[in-house]
Amino acid sequence: MNLQISQIKSVELDRSKPFHHVIRLKDANGHSLEVIPVNESTGYEQFKAVYIAWTSHESFNPKTKKG
Repeated sequence: MNLQISQIKSVELDRSKPFHHVIRLKDANGHSLEVIPVNESTGYEQFKAVYIAWTSHESFNPKTKKG
């Protein structure tokens, strides 16, 4: 299965495990679609690059849940 930009509903920097930081691409139900390992010292910069690429993509769908 190929990951489609429109399937991604959130991009999160997960720093819950020391020395094993990751960027999580999640679907509308909160399940991880993809996990990208990042360097601890540059993780936030890597996260920003992924987030900007996601929100700039033509298939980006900014609809959010109301409630």
